[in-house]
Amino acid sequence: MLTKINYRILLIMFPILFCSVLSILEPTSFVSFSTQSLINKVFPCLFATAIATIFPNNNRLWMIVGTLISYLIIVQINNTLNPSFYKVSLIGASLAPICTSIFAPSLNSKHKEHNHYFVNYSLATFFLVCISTGIAFLIPFAYSGIESVINYLYQSFLTYKDISFVYGIIYQFAQTFGIGHFITILHTIDPNSSTSISFFATTLAFNFCVLPAIYLAIAINQERKKKWIWFFCGLVAIISPTSGISISLLLILLLIRYPFLYAYYMLLVIAFYFLGQYIDFEIYVNANNFYEPNINLDEINIGTPKFVLFCTLVFLLTLNSANLVVKQYKKATDYKNNSLIITNAIKINFTAENEITTDYGFMAIQFIKALGGFNNITFCRMNNNAIIFNIIKISAVNIEALYELGITKDLYISDKNMLVLTFKNKVQEIYEFIVKFAEKQFLDITTNYQKIQPYDISKSRFKNKFKIS
Repeated sequence: MLTKINYRILLIMFPILFCSVLSILEPTSFVSFSTQSLINKVFPCLFATAIATIFPNNNRLWMIVGTLISYLIIVQINNTLNPSFYKVSLIGASLAPICTSIFAPSLNSKHKEHNHYFVNYSLATFFLVCISTGIAFLIPFAYSGIESVINYLYQSFLTYKDISFVYGIIYQFAQTFGIGHFITILHTIDPNSSTSISFFATTLAFNFCVLPAIYLAIAINQERKKKWIWFFCGLVAIISPTSGISISLLLILLLIRYPFLYAYYMLLVIAFYFLGQYIDFEIYVNANNFYEPNINLDEINIGTPKFVLFCTLVFLLTLNSANLVVKQYKKATDYKNNSLIITNAIKINFTAENEITTDYGFMAIQFIKALGGFNNITFCRMNNNAIIFNIIKISAVNIEALYELGITKDLYISDKNMLVLTFKNKVQEIYEFIVKFAEKQFLDITTNYQKIQPYDISKSRFKNKFKIS
């Protein structure tokens, strides 16, 4: 991942912050129907484009523009097929960056004398449109299929109290993509039952305590210079529980940016919903307006001691356990640079006629063989479009093989066994693979070791204190 990713996290958090603030103002006259439409469509779009900037792709312009194209295709097609499904914007926000990351036009083909730059982007856009359109048409079928399965489970055995925690598991996973209303609709049938009350209470505890605690755990383990950025993210998570869209966007960010913490979040879902189904919560919520898409604080009563104690316990357990999980994970790998990489981008490059192969690792091996192997190489460095080698025996170098591998004709050999290979392109990739292969053999070919001359004691200012025999 890119090193300045922490600053781009702020771009991701601002749409979430605006959704949260507007959800708090919703009961007032400040938020109109058009403003709610802005929340449902524009802010998820801004979130998707911000998410695209943290994907592992050097062509960031393509990631942003492609994500916008993919998002608009997914949302517009589904709005046409099912106008009442307004939460498709959240599905589009999660899928659009992934669709864009599959194909990417090569950055190495931007030559003024060729039209490859235009061809690469056109072909990548074509593939993106095809993938996004296919996914857009599959979403309604998946939507109806999920609804049928949940209704079947409800009618079959999910009415039993001992397994009612399954509602919470399904809800939290579905809410990641904005379709948690499948579960909330079922609880409007009998909103005053113990099963429904425990579901409402545990869901509020998760949104008000668990999710903010996880983001605060991330902030605690950041470097000192970046702590303020992530504490800002934790603050946004604290003020976001009233907005269903903000909750979904926070879960999407957790899934893409910190997949191991999202997996831990789902483990907490199983544990706390299982515990919550045996607690007799005495709270009141408006079941017909429970995160559809937001909740109105005036329509809920959660100030009971039992619920407050449960939330306090959940917050403290989550904060401390998530902090331990992050620290443990950090020992094995740098968790700040970990992300859910669905696929390495397939590079689209129509300058293949100027390249021998796109497998630079294989090319690097061929160069090593032509130079006589690592036993014949003492030093290697890159200089513009050339790689400079220090060779032990020039006679062991296969000059013809080097020409066949695509170096230019101005090969230079100095009298000090220095060999300069000039490349047309891809010099950076080949050089990196040569160094990488050397490191795997525990060889350092990037340091130019010199012969150390014997120390001349006569040049020392302490020479009078030594007897030279």
